[in-house]
Amino acid sequence: MTLSEFAPEFLDWAKGRHKSYDRSSRLVKQLVDDLGNVPLNKFTVRLVEKWQLERLHDRGNAPGTVNRLHALLKSMFTKAYEYHRVNSTARENVRKTKLLKLDNKRLRYLSPDELPD
Repeated sequence: MTLSEFAPEFLDWAKGRHKSYDRSSRLVKQLVDDLGNVPLNKFTVRLVEKWQLERLHDRGNAPGTVNRLHALLKSMFTKAYEYHRVNSTARENVRKTKLLKLDNKRLRYLSPDELPD
């Protein structure tokens, strides 16, 4: 079973449970576009890390965006494991992959009122 084959099953489960189902379904579509043809049992740490870097560097996604997609991928694999669609090794490979480090610092300029006299 591939990720694209499991996605509808996951979305059926998520429909009544995810508060932001519309956002989740858009993110699942992105995951299917990227990784949909990969069999669930063939996911490795290397594959997920390579996908993260492609999203980050080649597509210019922010680390937070990649982390949201990765968190949803982890959720999908947890559910796939519960439904006996994936083996524990593949689930652990996805879960072991680390989220990207976030740098949420913003460059802020002082307003004229904040400048020292």
